[in-house]
Amino acid sequence: MITISIFLAGILVIYGVAQQPLYYTSFFMSKFTAFYLAQEGIENTRNIRDTNWINSLPWDAGLTDSQDVVFNKFARSITITPKTDSGGREYREILVEVSWTERGQNNKVQAQENLYNWFGQ
Repeated sequence: MITISIFLAGILVIYGVAQQPLYYTSFFMSKFTAFYLAQEGIENTRNIRDTNWINSLPWDAGLTDSQDVVFNKFARSITITPKTDSGGREYREILVEVSWTERGQNNKVQAQENLYNWFGQ
């Protein structure tokens, strides 16, 4: 009876220890995916600016609204804010937030970029 109890306790300890790496692997895979989605959001806004230049449109055409997109368990929000730097140059602050829920915990990553009209200056 004591042998069986010790054996079962050992199995439970091994099972508990084995669960942690699986949780962290899943969490870090999700975090990498969230970082890539945030970077993609910044690249998409940069692409809009560059396409505006190619098509002879105002550099900030289409860069005035916030955008929300859902990818499977991830939600991406892009907020574009007009700003002016200390030298009087206009730019757009791009803030991308990707959020998701993993095992009952809410997580998020953020990326921020400032887009200037360097081509038109």
